[in-house]
Amino acid sequence: MTSASPDAGAASPSSSQNGDLPTKQVEADDSGSDDENNSESEEVGDDAEADEVPSAPTPQEEKSLQKREQRDAFRQEVNKYTASKDKKERSAALKEKKQSKDTLRSILAQNNTRNELISSVRAYQTELFEKAKTQNTIAVLDTGSGKTLIAILLLKDALEKEMNDRELGEPRRLSFFLVDKTTLVFQQLHSLESNLPTNKIKHLCGMYGAELWSRETWVKEFEEQDIIVCTADVLLHCLHHSYLRTEHINFLIFDEAHHAKRNHPYARIMGFYAAQRKEGKNPRIFGMTASPVDVDSRDEVNLNAMELERMLNSHIATVEPSKIKDFVNRPEEDRLFYRPSKDLSESQLYQAIKAHCWDLKHFGRLFQNAKLIRNELGRWCSNEYWSFAFSDEIAKKQVMKAEQSYSQERVKKSQEDLNKEIEQLQEARSLIDGYQIGPPNLNDPNDLNRTDLNEHTITDKVRQLHAYLNRHFERPTDTRCLVFVERRHTARLLNGVFEHLGNANLRPGELFGSNSSSHDGAYLSFKEQARTLLNFRKGHINCLFATSIAEEGLDVPECNLVVRFDPCKTMIQYIQSRGRARQKNSRFVHMLELHNPNQQFELSEIRRAEATMRHFCTSLPVDRLLVGNHDLDEEFDKDESPRIYEHPESRAILTYSFSLGVLQNYIDNLPHDEGDDMSIAYNIFRRHNNFVCEITLPARSEGFHSVLSRPYPKKSTAKMSAAFDMCLELLDKTRIDESFLPTKRKRDHLMRNARLAKGLDKSAAYAILKKPDKWAAERGSVPSRLFMTVIRLDGSWERPVQPIGLLTRSTMPDFPEFPIFKVDGDHCTVKTLSLRKALGVTPQLLSHMTGFTLRIFKDLFNKTFEVNDAKMTYWVVPLASIPADITVNHIYPKDLIDLTAMSYGATEGPLKWDPTFQSEDLLNKFLVDPLSGGRRLFSDKLRPDMKSTDPVPDDTARGPRKATNIIEYSSSLFSSSKNRRVWEVVQPVIEAEKVLHRLNVTASPSEEDRKAKTVCFVCPEPLNISPLSAPIASMAYLFPAIVHRIESYLIALEFCDRLGVSVPPKLALEAITKDAENTDEHNAEQVNFQRGMGRNYERLEFIGDTFLKMATTMATYIREATRDEYYLHVERMLALCNKNLYENAERQGFPKYIRGLQFSRRSWYPEGLTLIEGKSVNQGESEKDVVKQRFAQKTIADVCEAMIGASLVTYVQNGLEELSKFDDAVKAVTQLVSTEEHNNHNMRCWADYYEAYKLPPYQTAECTGSDHNIAAQVSQVDNYTFKYPKLLTCAFMHPSVPRTYSGGVPSYQRQEYLGDSLLDMAAVLYLFHKYPDQDPQWLTEHKMAIVSNKFQGALAVKLGFHKLLKYRSALGGQITKYVQEVEETRNANKGARDYWNHVSSPPKCLADMLEAYVGALFIDSEFNFAEVQRFFDDHIRYFFEDMSVYDTFASNHPINRIHALIGEAYGCANFKVMTEEIIADDEYSSTYYGAVMVHTSVAAFAHKESQSGAKIAAAVNGLKSLEGLAPYEFRERFGCMCTAPKHTVKKAAVKEKPQANGEMHAVNGNAPNGVEHKDEDYNPGHVRSYDGSSDEGRNAEIVKGLEGLKINVKPVDKDEIDYGDGIGEDEGGGSDAQRDSDQEFHEALAEG
Repeated sequence: MTSASPDAGAASPSSSQNGDLPTKQVEADDSGSDDENNSESEEVGDDAEADEVPSAPTPQEEKSLQKREQRDAFRQEVNKYTASKDKKERSAALKEKKQSKDTLRSILAQNNTRNELISSVRAYQTELFEKAKTQNTIAVLDTGSGKTLIAILLLKDALEKEMNDRELGEPRRLSFFLVDKTTLVFQQLHSLESNLPTNKIKHLCGMYGAELWSRETWVKEFEEQDIIVCTADVLLHCLHHSYLRTEHINFLIFDEAHHAKRNHPYARIMGFYAAQRKEGKNPRIFGMTASPVDVDSRDEVNLNAMELERMLNSHIATVEPSKIKDFVNRPEEDRLFYRPSKDLSESQLYQAIKAHCWDLKHFGRLFQNAKLIRNELGRWCSNEYWSFAFSDEIAKKQVMKAEQSYSQERVKKSQEDLNKEIEQLQEARSLIDGYQIGPPNLNDPNDLNRTDLNEHTITDKVRQLHAYLNRHFERPTDTRCLVFVERRHTARLLNGVFEHLGNANLRPGELFGSNSSSHDGAYLSFKEQARTLLNFRKGHINCLFATSIAEEGLDVPECNLVVRFDPCKTMIQYIQSRGRARQKNSRFVHMLELHNPNQQFELSEIRRAEATMRHFCTSLPVDRLLVGNHDLDEEFDKDESPRIYEHPESRAILTYSFSLGVLQNYIDNLPHDEGDDMSIAYNIFRRHNNFVCEITLPARSEGFHSVLSRPYPKKSTAKMSAAFDMCLELLDKTRIDESFLPTKRKRDHLMRNARLAKGLDKSAAYAILKKPDKWAAERGSVPSRLFMTVIRLDGSWERPVQPIGLLTRSTMPDFPEFPIFKVDGDHCTVKTLSLRKALGVTPQLLSHMTGFTLRIFKDLFNKTFEVNDAKMTYWVVPLASIPADITVNHIYPKDLIDLTAMSYGATEGPLKWDPTFQSEDLLNKFLVDPLSGGRRLFSDKLRPDMKSTDPVPDDTARGPRKATNIIEYSSSLFSSSKNRRVWEVVQPVIEAEKVLHRLNVTASPSEEDRKAKTVCFVCPEPLNISPLSAPIASMAYLFPAIVHRIESYLIALEFCDRLGVSVPPKLALEAITKDAENTDEHNAEQVNFQRGMGRNYERLEFIGDTFLKMATTMATYIREATRDEYYLHVERMLALCNKNLYENAERQGFPKYIRGLQFSRRSWYPEGLTLIEGKSVNQGESEKDVVKQRFAQKTIADVCEAMIGASLVTYVQNGLEELSKFDDAVKAVTQLVSTEEHNNHNMRCWADYYEAYKLPPYQTAECTGSDHNIAAQVSQVDNYTFKYPKLLTCAFMHPSVPRTYSGGVPSYQRQEYLGDSLLDMAAVLYLFHKYPDQDPQWLTEHKMAIVSNKFQGALAVKLGFHKLLKYRSALGGQITKYVQEVEETRNANKGARDYWNHVSSPPKCLADMLEAYVGALFIDSEFNFAEVQRFFDDHIRYFFEDMSVYDTFASNHPINRIHALIGEAYGCANFKVMTEEIIADDEYSSTYYGAVMVHTSVAAFAHKESQSGAKIAAAVNGLKSLEGLAPYEFRERFGCMCTAPKHTVKKAAVKEKPQANGEMHAVNGNAPNGVEHKDEDYNPGHVRSYDGSSDEGRNAEIVKGLEGLKINVKPVDKDEIDYGDGIGEDEGGGSDAQRDSDQEFHEALAEG
């Protein structure tokens, strides 16, 4: 077969190899071409119509070329970027990433005042520095005197010596700066980084999990660093595991060195120092403290000072006070006296709570504290104490503890006892909530006459403090005041008092520890502490109530006023708290009880002890000898660890105390399922006068059951002894290695980082079905009966038409109606009716049917086929009038056939005109030019005013060349033949309509078609008069387009049959229709748009993707019943990823069903017949069907999702009342995602899910009073009664609650995983059916509002779910603050349905809890989705009845904004946000490069850890770069000459001009898309650089530490663990990118 002409069909020779482009492997034969030189005579051609010159590239081809050029330019930029990144830069990027994520560090950086460069060194600092260079030294200096600066000088000296030693070939050694608290790590780090000549300084602490690092990780850190700043526990961990030894350390600095005693990590590190002593290799030691001892007698000073020197193997050194007095200000000390309290009666609230809870164990300490507070602070403070000491959070903890106690077998407690205890706790909480505390007052607390005021009084001690501070803050001032208290609750309560009673110039705050195990809920996280200090430094707080946490270490700003509200108890407290008052003219005030000699005596004794200490330190002889710490290791043997084991190979040390951590680490790394009890049981009992401990490991420990300790007088020692022996047993059985680490580590899912989208952007050519398999299967026999499909037009056509019937060997399905378009752009509708009654056919009747059909092919399409009834695929017959009430059950199909017309057309040949012919018989005839394959005419009227020899009128349709008159115009002979041929001069002239051979009547006409001339004037003699009537011929011309659509429906149904689903033809065809190269780019101008194909698969893919997510979520939830949420996510990803869908589809041969080419008359042919005459007569039949089309692999996956969507919509399209009919969609999921190797989903119907679900033990466990109480509260807000209240308890169980405290109930994470997909499905169903004409982008953007954390958090508050949440973390304050904001906003907006959109983002746990509730509802209702739908209708739908309210919800997304800026404001039509993945050699590590491409230039770029992060960052940077440019500046910068319209038109699938019955007519739109990141070595041309990684690390996903790795570039798609955002025209987007949480979106708004 010869190739078609260049403009034949929809395929283009320039089709890209990178997209979904048509590929003309072998084109079908050209039946009825527009070329009018298709002569069947050797005489034809020379004088026929001119061959058309191959046209220039079409706009679609130009667009495709531009797209390829743009992608090529982008990949060149990626390669340039990759090449510019050497090891050092990638390491720097990693460092930047870690710092940006470390918000605690960034806050402390602002706090730090020690990061200034050293400008001058004081004389006494030089003196101590020189002394410390020659001997180990403990520097004793006041707070603020510059001890850290001396340490920095010593580190500089040590670094210099270390560099010299390395030059001489000495082994590498490190310096360690040890601190006692985590917050001090960051503080000291900033000081060292600012003043030391090295950037190889590492900070480590427990919050980074350094204790779990492997030996290899530690060795790498040691090789890359010079100095490590860390907590002492980190170094102790390394020494125990023998990751390094003291000989590898050149300098040890101990901050707050006075802690080095007993079992403190400082002391234990020095034990290793003593044990590993090596001549010439011992590290130098420098300690810093304000006081080396804490005693009050001369003998004890000597003894303890010498003990500290021995412990640290160092000399104590200090300087004369006179040498530092000019640099360190000593405050003036005052005393502030107060009267003791006389009010000993209990408050009303105290009495009420005690009446209900006097017998509860937890309340014993609370009652004691409340009494103490009443005596020290007053009744108001005692009442206020209950508000946080027994807050909602703590009440929930106590309920959980009670349930935990009940669940433990060793505690014998009845269900009634448990319910009573829970009821008491709830009553106590209700009492506290209902009690109106009111503000405090300053009335005299000793006036007991007015009881109504006594509840609001404060003690004289607080009143005196209030009066004193008011005097200092009576006017605006820069004063900083620090009030030291002993207890946390005192700091919190005093802060509350001064918030109520302080004046406008006093701004109070509180500072205390971070231990969240505090029984009364008073704790601050590290971050909150740092923020408080930052606010204190900046003056936002100027009076800070603090515990001892502010006494030492923390870089607290210098104060004018320090008050000891509670007296000092030790000398160190006295020295360190006084040292906080370092400003000139500062005061240090002691609050003392009037007439209390004990307090005054204790203060004087502390002062005397300080004088003794200073005298001792200054009087020490310089040349004295140290006792040394050679026997320190022996002392540890006796005191801390009666037994020590040293591994003979690694030399790692196992001690009693260290064995506890080793054993717990081993247990933590055992593989286990959710719900397994992995706790270690330590059972301690008496044996004679000692204690013995039996240790029992969890069942997962594989044969290791229990070990009995040796007897010891202490319980703690017995416990450590048992752990020590168990560790030795584990070591012997090789369960832990020579470093005491587990030999088998707990591993994440093997596929957690699988590159499931790898290569999915690639395309390949697939053989597609041109004809349904049904045709070939039925041919080969002569039928005795046929089935009729009536084909008629609803509406008028360009000419009168007669209905036709399509006869086939088997009954046809019911086909939907579809439009065809007239040349003026109007349309009418094709309607079909498939009759069920068979038509019996005789041989004669069949012969007439065959002859009539072949006459149509001959006269209309210029093809002569062999007459063979058995080879006929179908028959076309003319129909007479059709009854108006005809149905599919019409019983007389033969009566519908126009037998006369059929017989005449089948048996009669064409007529030729002769002079005897009556002129009137020439009217309304179908005329055929026998010498031109494409010249066909309809005769309209006679023109007696014209003669055959008249010249051809000007506006006549194009005809043969060199035609000088009408008779010559009527013949297609060559000029030479015309000269020999003699025509009758006298013959009529007919005005006729030339048939316009439009390629595709299912699409609106092209401009060329609209402008084509069709009127012509001919003489009849050169033409044939067809036996087909004009109405039949007019209808028959539409037949190829009609039967092509029917064949497409049949092919789609065959695909459904392969899947085993029943889908109507319209939806089936929609699911497999891809009508453009870039179908999934919603805002883009469509490339290679295929016109007239109807709806494409996008909307069905959108809903199918959502159902696929829900189905695979349910399957993994059921199958992996004990796995955690993360494992479920990975399993689900493996099932629903595009890679799995594509591979399954390809394996089953599904790509051949995809429809990607529009109908073209040139490529249409009737199948099965042998061609005798006509174009392509030499083509073999086997070649005819080989047509290939190029599809991206992602497209094939998308079509699979669309078919799932079609299977779903089939049963829910008539209304949401049929939502339970999901069986076919379930079946489709199984067929498309499950394989023999990976049975990811084996359900065949919806009921199979619940049948496969096995109730977990916790669900059916006996319910407690707490469980029933939660169920009762929930039933009041949601109309559902739970059969299994434990599911509700699970839905409100935060992951922070340990399993031992939850009564065996797991956290909500698994249910949240399930509920998330269920809510997604409900939201998508609602939008899909309410807005049938909206495209997937619109649906996605508006779905974002419904499923956003913002809305779900607000809804959780509206339903009161936040009150039911059980947690053990610092969530209470966040939730309370958010709840207040929601309620205030709702009231302020007066019931506006979008009030939730005007509040800040909620704590994520609220949205998670709501989703978990939906999951629980679904499980309890036995997987009844109708209950999910009911919940949606009852509680969610109300807010979204008018979706126009949320049209701008996603408009602030950076990608949408860049679209609007470039596409609309600047009118550019050729731009795109593109991403490429940069992969390391290990195939797992990767980063993403994103760029805004304008034509072939980079407008902005960024690199991030995730694909969506790179897109968003690139868009943010693009907005920074482009906003503000004038349009002419934009055009000049990028050479943009686009003339895109101002407003972008949505893509054709949805925003086409609506036609009949949902069919669409394409209206091409514009592209949008589009940022940039600072990079010193890589900057593409004109691009301005911006740093897109700021904002305290929000959305900080910068390059992922690829140091030392060779980088390759590979393409990107959406199916990584980090899904894309699905907004706009971005790479890898589309509706299945909806899986993002909206967190990244809000982070992007913050960056933007």
